[in-house]
Amino acid sequence: FDVPLMKGITVDGKGQDWADGGFRVDLLSPPGSRPLPAQDHDPRFRLGWNGEGLLVLVTVEDDRWIEHARDDWLWRYDSVELFLAAKPGAADWCQWVIAPGLTSDQPALRWHHHDHRATPTLKKLPSKIKVAREKSGRGYVCEAVLPWGCLAIKPEAGREVGFQVIVNDADEKDGTTSHAAWYPAGD
Repeated sequence: FDVPLMKGITVDGKGQDWADGGFRVDLLSPPGSRPLPAQDHDPRFRLGWNGEGLLVLVTVEDDRWIEHARDDWLWRYDSVELFLAAKPGAADWCQWVIAPGLTSDQPALRWHHHDHRATPTLKKLPSKIKVAREKSGRGYVCEAVLPWGCLAIKPEAGREVGFQVIVNDADEKDGTTSHAAWYPAGD
C-alpha cells in the first residue's frame, strides 16, 4: 500500500489538516465476518507518515461506550489497537491501545503500550506516542504518531513497515466485544 508522506500535521484530534490526504480505509470488519451495522459501530482510518513516525487518523462512531478501568486491559472494551513492526511479520513489534475517554467514569483519553520487542537493544528505546482525540457527533476522531524510533526504523519513501489496526466495540461490561480489524496480508 502506498502511504503518503504528510506535512503540516498537528496531532490535535481534529483531523482538518489531513484534508483529503492519507491512505484511506473506510470499512473495517471482524475477521471472518461481516461488519456490524453502521449505527452500532462505524470505524475508519487513514495513514500517513513523516520523519517522526507513522501518522494515524481514526474516526469511530458508536451507539454505546464502555471503557475498562485498568490501563493494561483497555483492549477489552471500546478502544483502538495500533500495531507497528519494522517490516511485515517481524519478531519485534509494538502495540498501543487507546481508550477514547467517552464515559462518565473514564472521561479522559488513555493509552497503554504492550511491548512485544524481544531484542534487548530495541526494548530500551522509548515507545511513547503522541495522541489526541476530539469528540464528534456519535463518537470521536483520534490522531496518533507511532514513533519510528521505538523500532529503530529509518523513515524513507518506499520503506515497507508492518501495520495493523483493531477497533474494539463493547456494548455491555463483561459481554462480547466485537473487533473491526484491518490486517493487510502479503503474498
